[in-house]
Amino acid sequence: MTFLKKYWQYILIAILLIVCFTAIRSCKNQQSLVALEKHGSDSAYHYATKIKINDSVSTFRVKTLEATVHELRGEAVLSELEKNRLKQHVGSLNRIVAYWKGSVRATDAITATLRDTVYLDRVGTKVPSKAFKWQSKYLSLDGLVGPETVNIDYHYKVDFTLTAYRKSQGLFKRSQLVTDLTFEDPAIQVGEFRGVVVKEPPKHWWETRAFAVAVGVGIGIAATR
Repeated sequence: MTFLKKYWQYILIAILLIVCFTAIRSCKNQQSLVALEKHGSDSAYHYATKIKINDSVSTFRVKTLEATVHELRGEAVLSELEKNRLKQHVGSLNRIVAYWKGSVRATDAITATLRDTVYLDRVGTKVPSKAFKWQSKYLSLDGLVGPETVNIDYHYKVDFTLTAYRKSQGLFKRSQLVTDLTFEDPAIQVGEFRGVVVKEPPKHWWETRAFAVAVGVGIGIAATR
């Protein structure tokens, strides 16, 4: 009791500091959730924009979310279906480092010359048909055009890179995390694409440097009394 009477001012200050740190952190968490919900409806986080690097490749850019594992468990970032699939794949959301989901397509027009040929069907009958062959750096097609059917063998191979980095938004603006997808095939088009990178959660109030300094100051003052 004597200790409380002697140092009640410092105890009160410590309690007030704890309340302030807790309120500030709660406010930051709420702001983070609001930002995630806002970005969830922003098309820049879902649909990639084609950017110019050179004529020999296709490069697309999309803004990328940053969220803690705790925020991933909420509803602002991933759907329940996506979370369930991730859990089945990696075992636990705590193991997630980054997650991307999207769709791409290749759009092009080709012209192939037909030539007369004969092939044997399943019962050994000779069937007059037309054959064609077409090949590019990425795609090869071999086909037979019969009286009633078309048989096509195809092979498609393309290299791509996925690069996440922070892009400057201006002198006094915070840099934006973006993801660039670059495909060696310039015919590639990217439709919907979105991603999230897991970040470290904010420190608890008792882990912050401000709290450590406040405690140190309080102990120092108490020790000199």
